[in-house]
Amino acid sequence: MSRVVMKSEKKYWIDADGDPVKMCNISKEQKDDDRLVESVFNLVERYQDYAERTKTRILKRIGKTERKTFYNFDKSKKLEIQKKNRVEFDDKLELAHNKIKEYIEKKGASEEVMLIVSKAFKRTRKGDVDPAQIFKLKDLIFKDKLWEEAMALIDASQSYIPVKTYFNFSHRDKAGEWIRDKLNFSAI
Repeated sequence: MSRVVMKSEKKYWIDADGDPVKMCNISKEQKDDDRLVESVFNLVERYQDYAERTKTRILKRIGKTERKTFYNFDKSKKLEIQKKNRVEFDDKLELAHNKIKEYIEKKGASEEVMLIVSKAFKRTRKGDVDPAQIFKLKDLIFKDKLWEEAMALIDASQSYIPVKTYFNFSHRDKAGEWIRDKLNFSAI
């Protein structure tokens, strides 16, 4: 139920602006909607709490294994785990950028290479680079000490930060096909 206050022994509901509204000024439909939303949210909050505890128990049982797929004995049920990571770069990335600039000044580069380098080191509003663009630099192979040092610095500058763990639960139907169970623990 919405927040209720008592004034002069009369009940008031608090509206969205924080103002008290007399019970007699609230329509039956508004009261019914309020009861519906509150009861549904109560169920959702209980489910979310249970889901969080279940996810914690699953992670505890799995431990720190690197395995990604688990089956029951008769292989009728399957648990797949996918760990998603975010790539971050430290200050060595700027050193790599400087070495690449030095290489380009010394050796020159085609417009295509210049474009790849420009895209790779373009920063977002938050000051981040796109890891996929940085990794495109690794596809370019130049037999030069400066370039190789820059690539080594890129390797040294990256770290993987765990972001989410996805769980996929599947079972076999009577025909032997995998059916995915619709549970989403990743957002919890």
